[in-house]
Amino acid sequence: MKKYFLEMKEIAKVNNNIRVLNNFNLCVEEGEFHTIVADNEASIEAIIKILMGEIPSSNYIGDIFINGKKENFNSIKDSEKAKIAFIHQKPKFVPEMTIWENVFLGSEYTKVGFIDKKKCISFATKALEQVGLNINPNLKLMNLSTFEQHKIEMARAIVKSHKIWVLEDLVAVISEREIDELFELLKKIKNNYKITFIYVGHKLKEVLNITDTITFVRDGKTVFCEEAKNYYDDDAEMSMMLGKELTKNVFIDSFCESFNISKREKDILIMLLNGKNNREICAKLCISINTIKTHISNIYQKTGVNNRVELLKLMLKFKEN
Repeated sequence: MKKYFLEMKEIAKVNNNIRVLNNFNLCVEEGEFHTIVADNEASIEAIIKILMGEIPSSNYIGDIFINGKKENFNSIKDSEKAKIAFIHQKPKFVPEMTIWENVFLGSEYTKVGFIDKKKCISFATKALEQVGLNINPNLKLMNLSTFEQHKIEMARAIVKSHKIWVLEDLVAVISEREIDELFELLKKIKNNYKITFIYVGHKLKEVLNITDTITFVRDGKTVFCEEAKNYYDDDAEMSMMLGKELTKNVFIDSFCESFNISKREKDILIMLLNGKNNREICAKLCISINTIKTHISNIYQKTGVNNRVELLKLMLKFKEN
């Protein structure tokens, strides 16, 4: 069985009688850049807050594992102990403090019971250089741009030796030039510090070139997970929309007829488009998982595709014609 660095299993969360996460699953390998594409803000917010510990484990259903060990995050300190850092879209700092104080913020080096200011400034300066900020660490933080503040959060993660970085849709709040600089910086950090990145946002196009794996979330549920190399440009957004649209469109009958897809295979196809996994399809149709796999293999063979991404593209092309 494949071992994952971080797993979120069957997470369910309700806000104001609305299910914002519904059987959400995430499997992240160590050292990869994993992007989560979600179709609504509430799901994105819940995923981040659960990982942060801001939503305590008693307030949702499901489990989190890091390196195979079950974790219960009930506060931000709990997630920090698990070496998880958060680079927020709107950075969280104490603006009245200096840059080096914000870099450490609660984890300062001490000497005979007092903060070792000289050592803190030295380590903060080195971390700032690693994120491309040649700046006086004694300056107040309030005059920095949003992207520069993102870099401060990254420097903080380096100082604290965090191994998992959760990035909150950063490209939505920085310029195109800064986006290019961000990706080059993340590549360098990934290589130098062996960081595992989890990027959470609405769109994939901007981060596609740096992404290894994509998890799609629709209506709070994991639809499927794919390697990023299967996608080009706006394919991710297309897949998210298609999965929802195709099952409601009468053209699916014509599609199945054209490719000689049987009634049972059609049922399975519709459930795949609705984000059902093999186990859920088994339970619904009361057939074995090996039979499910055989039917899916037959669908791929009949349509001449190799995976679900290619199947969605073929269905879009068929729909347009």
